[in-house]
Amino acid sequence: DPDTGKVTESVMYQLFGPANYFSSLMDATLISFASAGIATYVAACIAIPTVFLIMRNRFGRVLRALLRIPLIVPTSALGLSILLLWGPGGMKLANPGIWLIILTHIVFSVPVIVEPMLATFEGSDIPLYEEASITLGANSYNTVEAVSLPLLKRGILTGVILSFTRSLGETGATFLVMGSDVTIPPLVVNMVESLAIPAALFASTYLIALAFILLMVFRKVTTR
Repeated sequence: DPDTGKVTESVMYQLFGPANYFSSLMDATLISFASAGIATYVAACIAIPTVFLIMRNRFGRVLRALLRIPLIVPTSALGLSILLLWGPGGMKLANPGIWLIILTHIVFSVPVIVEPMLATFEGSDIPLYEEASITLGANSYNTVEAVSLPLLKRGILTGVILSFTRSLGETGATFLVMGSDVTIPPLVVNMVESLAIPAALFASTYLIALAFILLMVFRKVTTR
């Protein structure tokens, strides 16, 4: 450490020394990307038909309001409620671990994807194009596949990007449901609580770098 001169307070010692934080960071990276990827994929599969249900059903406003609840509830309260409902003390669907992490992330990812899609839907003439397609002889399925979804592409991509990045950086809810499967943000908290500040700073910088790289990749993909 350049300030104290102590080897035990250096970044290299804390990452590769007895604490072995580096391997924990790599494991947390794998768990973070796996949970964020699966949660985002499942949430997108749920969000796409939900958008059409909201726009075409008279109870759509009620459904939209219900979907917004996970966005305004504190993440720690959301994680606790999911743990009590679906965990070992409730319906016993999953024990604390990666599958409960994924379930928790799906809950707040669905509205994150739905809202950009709804904004795209409301800001376009999709109903007009759908009516023209049906008039020309296309059935409902072909109309959605060939007309509606391409027009919603930008909203879908925006929602997926927001969902994945939020899932990757989620701390409060994940902390309560993760069990032994630790993601990167809770690992940083654990490092700080263990007074391994240099290792925590390295992990934080590592997470910021990952987020920046992902942002550049997503921007490249969405501008094509």
